[in-house]
Amino acid sequence: MWLIDASQINVGGAVAILEMVLGELVQQQIPTILIKDKRLTKLIPSSITVIEPSNPILKRSNVYQSILKQYSIDRVVSLISIPPPFHLDVPVHTYFHNVNLLKSANIADASLSYKISQRLKNSYISTKLCNTDYYTFQSALIQADFLQDFDFPSQQCNIYPCYKEEEILAIQARNFDKVKDSFIYISVDYPHKNHKRLLDAWGILQSKGYTPRLTVSVPRANQELSDIISKLNAQGCQIENIGVVDYQTCLTHTAKAEYCIFPSMSESLGLGLVESHLLGNKVIGTDLPYTYQAVTPSVTFDPTDTESIAEAVITALENDLPPTHLKMANALKAWIQFIKNSHI
Repeated sequence: MWLIDASQINVGGAVAILEMVLGELVQQQIPTILIKDKRLTKLIPSSITVIEPSNPILKRSNVYQSILKQYSIDRVVSLISIPPPFHLDVPVHTYFHNVNLLKSANIADASLSYKISQRLKNSYISTKLCNTDYYTFQSALIQADFLQDFDFPSQQCNIYPCYKEEEILAIQARNFDKVKDSFIYISVDYPHKNHKRLLDAWGILQSKGYTPRLTVSVPRANQELSDIISKLNAQGCQIENIGVVDYQTCLTHTAKAEYCIFPSMSESLGLGLVESHLLGNKVIGTDLPYTYQAVTPSVTFDPTDTESIAEAVITALENDLPPTHLKMANALKAWIQFIKNSHI
């Protein structure tokens, strides 16, 4: 029986990773226990045994000890980037996807409290490295940054990028018509996702006589960004906020867009880049290393400069851009097989 630790997963790309892993375990009929974040609203397959502790962070050791007493666990997979709270006598795999935990993270625009929390978690990871046998990453770039921060054996690191290939290809097969001069950015509203600069760039475009369509997925509870969108639309911009919606809806909107614009300051994979390429978008991405790990973009910009973002959009509107190329393959099944074959 496998134990999956998803105790801090409730929003964003981490939810997609969790869904992929659980789906594969169900398909392969691997008995599984899930430590679930009570804030997670996604439905969990009925064959998964769910543990939903009231305080999974401060009482993480108690949660693990309780599970180990009740069940025979032969594999542990932590999907929260942090190893288990103590050493276990079974193979333990930790999937690292929260790049903001790294000292190299581009989180200058985040609040002071957020920066402090990430640095504290970074220090905490250092004390728990001996509790995992393997660390898995979505790219060589993130692995290299991780090894700069932590003294962990490189031979116990591996790279397995994962994305929902079958679901993406199913949407692709529907052959949606592209909306001319339309751009999309599917992402939650964390500060490093850089929504404000993107919206400011749309204001610059409008002042120069350009009004391309932009679709974003900002939580409607974010009053600041919602107010900016309303103000820009009143000035003549065409910005649609679809809010937080299900994955299929996100993919459908992406399939209908002509371009993906991706201003994020840091990513472990950049899932939106992969999805957009597979759904026929040309990618306008940041001139940052993570972009080039995922795709060869059609055009790039400086994500700290709103004028640069606007100029990249104008370049797309006025020119026939070169195609985007994908530089990674889905490795979910290979990673699950690696876990099956692992030993301590």
